[in-house]
Amino acid sequence: MQKVNEPPNWLSDIAKEGVPRYVAIADAMERAVDSGALCSGDQLPPHRTLAKQLGLDVGTVSRAYAEIQRRGLTTGEVGRGTFVSHRKPDAPTSLWQSSTTQFTDLSHNFPETAPINPEAALLSEASEGLLDTNYLLSLQSDSGHLPHRQVMARWLESTASTRVTPDDVVITTGAQHGVLLGIQAVTQPNDVVLVERVAYFGTLAAVRFLGRRPVPVTIDREGLVPEDLERAFAETGARVVVCNPTLHNPTTAVMGPDRRAAIARICRKFDAVIVEDDVYVLLHAPSLPSLCSFAPERTIYVTSFAKVVGCGPRVGLMRAPPHLTGRIGAGLRSTSLMAPTPMVELMCRMVSSDGIERLAHARRAQLAERQVWADEILAGASAQRHPAAYHAWLRIGAWRSERFVAVARERGVAVTPGAIFSVEAETRDAAVRICICAAIDKLSLQQALRVLLQLVDEGPYGVRPTGRGQPRG
Repeated sequence: MQKVNEPPNWLSDIAKEGVPRYVAIADAMERAVDSGALCSGDQLPPHRTLAKQLGLDVGTVSRAYAEIQRRGLTTGEVGRGTFVSHRKPDAPTSLWQSSTTQFTDLSHNFPETAPINPEAALLSEASEGLLDTNYLLSLQSDSGHLPHRQVMARWLESTASTRVTPDDVVITTGAQHGVLLGIQAVTQPNDVVLVERVAYFGTLAAVRFLGRRPVPVTIDREGLVPEDLERAFAETGARVVVCNPTLHNPTTAVMGPDRRAAIARICRKFDAVIVEDDVYVLLHAPSLPSLCSFAPERTIYVTSFAKVVGCGPRVGLMRAPPHLTGRIGAGLRSTSLMAPTPMVELMCRMVSSDGIERLAHARRAQLAERQVWADEILAGASAQRHPAAYHAWLRIGAWRSERFVAVARERGVAVTPGAIFSVEAETRDAAVRICICAAIDKLSLQQALRVLLQLVDEGPYGVRPTGRGQPRG
């Protein structure tokens, strides 16, 4: 039994060298939630009680509790105290299981059927005799075989609008892997990493997985707001920013050339590194100059073929300044050793034969058609959309996004809650992401969108989820 004057057991290991005490307390609580030592609904000690137990001043404990709440781990109730809340998920639930007979899952950002016919034949042709070449199975090269890096360097040079040599290229197991490697290469544990205020959940998961601290920067319809980025660098001392400048996930924002130039100038002013997640680059036409083209000496450029070919091949590409490729390579060896060479060979064949561009052209046509279908229902709704985007960002009024998602699921539609895209415990703008390509056809998409708009109109009051249709896994 815990004694009154002793701190809780989960705070027994907060003595960390080089870490402020308030951060150590917050880290200890996060570990306790992850391990199950603290559960949803558990009450934390009052500020003064915990300060006395730890031999700290009340201000330090208050700062720790503020940090814990910022991470989304607690809720405060005036007059009652601070309670552990349900941990905010870091990814949308997939493989939904519902009791409804018709269910439309608009929560995953890939098309229902990929690749597109008749372009599917391109993959079949490119894969012919793929495993006949022994070196694809027997040789190891962490950053990628030189012939592969040569092909990808030429393709990246065109795609990113900047000079790329084979020595600049690192081949990864997808863009998500590349973003993680980029953050790992330029930061240390507990460093601040600047991210968009509403950011791709995979980026936030990578920052937290590495033990770094995400700090939000304001965005608008062109992405990062330069003035707020400058303020964030000055106030936090951060020296890295991660952003998704083209068809931003989830808001669909697209940075124009002038905004990109401004972001690059600010990063150069603060000697900061840019991790540019350009995974949607093939979908936007005409192409835009990358952030990397404005500041190649400080930009880690990351992309992949997943949004055109599909998520299965798991081949990502990084272009990094020469002084960072060694650190990125070390991170790659420790996380995946190397990308799967047969899949890299397949993507190289697709690139060399113009198959990737042909698939991208077909995908852009598909997306434009889907967005027209969506516009027939969402016109007039408070939703951010783009003709080349897989998704839309729907404002949901007075709803909390998690509750909206639960009620929508009961009515046969799955979408992604805005809360998982937010660095803060609560999203300032309640919204959900709708993946318009996930529906099988026009009818199912439009029926699902009508359900969502009806929910927005109804509002949350008096609407209660019954617990049916729980997600699987």
